[in-house]
Amino acid sequence: MGVDDSMATLLSLAFLTACCTVVTAQEECIVNGSIEFSPLPSRSPPLSSHVYDDEGLQPIVDLSNSFINTVHGDGPPYELINRFLDDLLKDSNSSKKRRSVEEEQHSRQRRATFLGISVGGESETIDDIIDYETPFIVAFVIGLLWAFLTLIIGCVFGCCRMCGNCGGSLVYDGEDKHATLKRWLLILFLTTFLILVFVGCICAFVANQRMSDSVARVNDEVQDAISDIYNFVDDTIRELKDIVFKKFPCVVDAIKEDIRGIAKSLGKPILDEFRVHVEPAVQSVLDMADRISATQLALVDVNKTVETLLDYGFELEKELNVTKDNLTTLIGNCRAEPTLASICGRLPNVDILQTGADFTRVPNIGVEVQKVEEVLNIDPSLKELAQQGNQTFEDIPQTVENKTASTESEIDTQTDDYRVEVETHVTTVNDTAYKVLDDDLSLQDIRSHVRDGAETAVEFDKYRYGVGIALCVMVLLVVTFGVLGVTCGVLNFDSEAPPNKRPRGSDQSATCLMVTVGMVIVFSFFLLVLASICFFVGANVKILCDPLVDLDFFVKTVDNPTVADGYFLSRIVLDDDTVDLTLSGMLRACENDQSLWQALKLNRHRKLNLTKELDFESIIPQLEDSFQNLTVNINEVEILPQSARQNLEDFQNTGVDDIDFDQYTAQIETNLLLFDINETVANLTAVATLLQLSGQYELGNNSKEIADQLARVQRDVVQPATVAKDELKVQVSVLRVAANDTRDAVGALLNSTDSLQDFLHEDGADIIKEEVDEFKDRILGYVRDFVDQALVWIQDDIGHCENIHAVYSSATTFMCRDALDGLNGFWVSIGWCTFFMFFVMILSINLAYHFRRLGYSAGFDSEEEGDFSGVPMEPRGKKPVNDYVSEETSHYPQTAGSNMVHHPNTPQGSW
Repeated sequence: MGVDDSMATLLSLAFLTACCTVVTAQEECIVNGSIEFSPLPSRSPPLSSHVYDDEGLQPIVDLSNSFINTVHGDGPPYELINRFLDDLLKDSNSSKKRRSVEEEQHSRQRRATFLGISVGGESETIDDIIDYETPFIVAFVIGLLWAFLTLIIGCVFGCCRMCGNCGGSLVYDGEDKHATLKRWLLILFLTTFLILVFVGCICAFVANQRMSDSVARVNDEVQDAISDIYNFVDDTIRELKDIVFKKFPCVVDAIKEDIRGIAKSLGKPILDEFRVHVEPAVQSVLDMADRISATQLALVDVNKTVETLLDYGFELEKELNVTKDNLTTLIGNCRAEPTLASICGRLPNVDILQTGADFTRVPNIGVEVQKVEEVLNIDPSLKELAQQGNQTFEDIPQTVENKTASTESEIDTQTDDYRVEVETHVTTVNDTAYKVLDDDLSLQDIRSHVRDGAETAVEFDKYRYGVGIALCVMVLLVVTFGVLGVTCGVLNFDSEAPPNKRPRGSDQSATCLMVTVGMVIVFSFFLLVLASICFFVGANVKILCDPLVDLDFFVKTVDNPTVADGYFLSRIVLDDDTVDLTLSGMLRACENDQSLWQALKLNRHRKLNLTKELDFESIIPQLEDSFQNLTVNINEVEILPQSARQNLEDFQNTGVDDIDFDQYTAQIETNLLLFDINETVANLTAVATLLQLSGQYELGNNSKEIADQLARVQRDVVQPATVAKDELKVQVSVLRVAANDTRDAVGALLNSTDSLQDFLHEDGADIIKEEVDEFKDRILGYVRDFVDQALVWIQDDIGHCENIHAVYSSATTFMCRDALDGLNGFWVSIGWCTFFMFFVMILSINLAYHFRRLGYSAGFDSEEEGDFSGVPMEPRGKKPVNDYVSEETSHYPQTAGSNMVHHPNTPQGSW
């Protein structure tokens, strides 16, 4: 499997897996009936966060860049590169197809032609390469010529030195009025150039150290880059697994929980919807049942109380009749005694002993009682029937749960089967991702090879570093001897001393300066050769690096659709070379930390239809069908069964509301006796006392007996009858309330229950369907919400590729800034030093003349005394071979301790 095929497979599996899965991890995602997800796991920060630090080399680096751009400012050879890429990419495309022998031969011929192996002569490609490299070659050759010219100058200098003519004239030609000014100017300029050379030496040392640091960091940079690639894959897979193993299972668990608790999730809403209509009707039936019971109780109570009052009435009537007879006998016997006329006149009149209330006149409600009892004695009773109807509604949740048991099983089976499928995808994604990294890209092998190679490079870099230090030391020696010569010359120079008697320190400073000259000549060759080589390498790399840093290189090569007949990266990733997916665009997207979906424009992948992949209805088509069985047949529910209806109709026909309660009221309002029994008892008792006082003991006793009899009637009959009458009054009031408009109330109840039953039969199914649809929409809404969120995750959140840009940015920064700046800074520093050492050489030779001991020109020789300074003794131009005037050629005595001749008449200090 190729890298492009592996990448396509990885992407396909990764985003297919993101759509769907169910496993065991738990996460709370349903809050108040809506789906809410926790953020995706945080990503690992880039390890390749290399920050460029010029370490003070920026001026030198800018100088090198300016010089390179001056030499060759046209940029990389895009035409050559595109020609090579065009040939390479065409071979890559055709290799995917089965090619003929002629095509293979043609491909090999193209590669041979590109490499300049054509039979007919030098190819056009080689000519283009030479044309491109010509400015660098010219600059390189100039550097070499300068190096060899310096070497030739050194040879000439050496020869002249051997002949005693090197280092300027050693003969004083006469007084120079501007000698002091010239000397200080030479010192100033030489010091300036030595400082410039020293600055270049420091820069060279820093650049050399930077190259070593870069070599030492190669392994860390590569390891961090590979780690960032692995972290990117790890983070992306971890995000997928977070969706796969946590978030979607939470949704599925919510679905299963709703289905397992369907009695609460669906049945209760259905019950609540119907309860608004059913509960008042059921309660009305229950209230009517209670009303019937209350009516029956009131009827029974009234009937019993009336019977009791009738018994008391009969007893009272009987007792009054006896009392009347006894009282009549007493009155007759009393009147028989004329002496008792006044006493007998006080006896009550027999006619007043009359009863008042006659309860035989109240309606007989025995029939009504019997009918109501018959209604109440039907089994089951009206209340039980109403409760049964109500219980039917209360059982709706359980009914829904029972009827949806198979649906729950179906959904569980579907999700479990799908879980197995997706777990396979997850495993495939994980294995494929690391197969691409470890096998196709061989990152682990690269990691190991780089680690070993870096160790070897560090070992060999010690030698390169040593060479660099040696070159820096060469430059430092030039600076050291130059500074020593200038310092000693300034400190030891005696302006009062004649040229032939200048101090030894001054003369030695001149020697140091001449040593400096010799070092410049010798060292410049090596410095220039190495600087030229480093320039040629660094300049070529620099030309390629600049467009790599700003991605312009990709824009003009692999991202150019004309190079390979389409977009190269798009062909690999999207299998469609017409999509403007470019490497530079991808890196810029990653720089903005966009998702992999956005960076690679995977929405335009021919095989990755994310909407289709996330279409759960096509993935699990049975899921919605499973909800079709979620229904309840409300037609089976009867609010008022026929038997209960018959009970109500029977009660309606009992005639309770036809009872004449006015008759009850009339008798209840009438007194039981038409006389005051207590007053009559008191009167009879008083008469009995008078009769006994009159000696009529028998009559007195008779009167007393009658009084006692009436008292007993009052106690045993009248008082209980009065209590019963009061009770009857209350009972009749209750019965009146219970029986009031019974017929109309029952009729209204029957009509309302009929209307409710019609409503249930006609609209109940629709209500249930709405509730089922709402429940289904909520269940499927969880999935739809997850799908919508998954789209956001995949398109915006999964696979933020900041690490990829960090790898590229760190690599280009490291190679094109750190390492390359060290190399370019080194050759510029060396070139800088070599350039200014040329002036150091010239100035050192001239300054040495002012510090060293000088002889006199032969033209000054004379035996005459006096001040002959500046007066030539013989024509100029006739100098001896040796400018030094020897004892044999001089007419002046030789000064002790010096090989210089001295004019005897020349005063000291006149020089």
